[in-house]
Amino acid sequence: MTEIRYCCVSPDTFKATQSLSRLEVLIALARGLNYTFSGSPKSILAAYTDAASIQSDVPIAIAAFTEKGIVVNYPDISVSQC
Repeated sequence: MTEIRYCCVSPDTFKATQSLSRLEVLIALARGLNYTFSGSPKSILAAYTDAASIQSDVPIAIAAFTEKGIVVNYPDISVSQC
């Protein structure tokens, strides 16, 4: 049997009543779906005007979702909001 750790933001604990931020949900989904990207995260994230504010430990997940067209923000698609 294969274990999939979809809903865990923290690798060691699951808290069913814990509120999750948008960023934490994206990270959990990227880990669970094993999403990857091609190229460099810096060049992919350059599409966002707030790219410098993306936490240093998560650009790979955000880059993977961006490349797949999953992270789209309304009304301003140039802001990641992560």
